[in-house]
Amino acid sequence: MTPKAQEVAVKRKKIMLFFGLVIILTLAFAIKKIYFKPSAIDKKVETLSFIMKTNCPILVNHDV
Repeated sequence: MTPKAQEVAVKRKKIMLFFGLVIILTLAFAIKKIYFKPSAIDKKVETLSFIMKTNCPILVNHDV
């Protein structure tokens, strides 16, 4: 193999590695989004905490 051919082969290998990593990361993100959705309990707890944050602090004693 000539030095020029070796250089092209190395560049091609790096490009293939880069695109392989992009595809793997994209698939991992898609699988996470599809299969690991938050449960109904998590959604209820999140809603409850939002409601509590909007109502806090609550003035308990007006005479003080």
